[in-house]
Amino acid sequence: MRHNDAVAPVVAAILILAVVVTLISAFQVTVVPAMKERSEMEHIAGVEMALLRFSSHIETAAAMKQPLVFSETIQLGGGDTLLNSIKSGGTLYVMNDGEKPLAQINITNHSHSTISNITLINFSYSPVGNYWRDQGYDWRWGVMNVSSGGRETPLIFPTMQVAEESILNSGFPGSLITIKTDWGLIPERFDNGTITGNLIEHISIITIDRVAYSAGNPDFTSGNANTRLALSAKINETRIFNVTELGFRVPDNTLIPESFRYALNNSLGHQLSSLNPTFSQPTWTISFTGHLPDLILRETDIRVTAG
Repeated sequence: MRHNDAVAPVVAAILILAVVVTLISAFQVTVVPAMKERSEMEHIAGVEMALLRFSSHIETAAAMKQPLVFSETIQLGGGDTLLNSIKSGGTLYVMNDGEKPLAQINITNHSHSTISNITLINFSYSPVGNYWRDQGYDWRWGVMNVSSGGRETPLIFPTMQVAEESILNSGFPGSLITIKTDWGLIPERFDNGTITGNLIEHISIITIDRVAYSAGNPDFTSGNANTRLALSAKINETRIFNVTELGFRVPDNTLIPESFRYALNNSLGHQLSSLNPTFSQPTWTISFTGHLPDLILRETDIRVTAG
């Protein structure tokens, strides 16, 4: 009897321990993964919002055409909890978009020619070791795309076609080149050079603002800590006297969405209408004679870095 009394507490302790171990195992199998999944989803949502804000910064910089700096902090990895500190990781990459420029400006006077290129970048985020929401992001041509399982779709548009159509109305392509003309009055002359006594309108100054993006250094970072996606804009202004010819070229590059090329050409056609340009695909050309205008070229160079 005494022997049985001694065994009973041991059996009870073993049963209690078994219950505790079972509860802990169930907790590890169900609750902890659910907590990590929620943490990963919150992390990816934060990355998504930061990238969307930065895409807005890119378009704002093109519209403002001023010296400025924008940046967004991005947490590359996440998913850690109080009960499990293991985090996923991520990579952030900035690339120049293609080897050829998106568009080109050619300015000619009697002494030399000046060429100014319009270029773009793309940036992307890819998760590493995210088992609950393996979702990456890629920004190109003013549209943010989301990728998962080898497939890609626009983030805020239902289809790629709708996303490309949105480019036509975004104003972003047209903001990469803006043209302003200042007119003045000059004496009208007969063919022999004598003054008629009348005044006629004449283009005195043409101002061109062009925007070019490029990948800076560093252009790549990886890990699971916080990092920065940043851009800085600088302005360079050049005055060119007595311009004889002005050309704008938007090449038929298959890597550039047709909607983007169309929007840029449409903007150029509207801005150049008062200068009576000739258009021979893919180049707009304006020739000047008589009183030659001066031209102010304001080049906004925007460098984008990751890290």
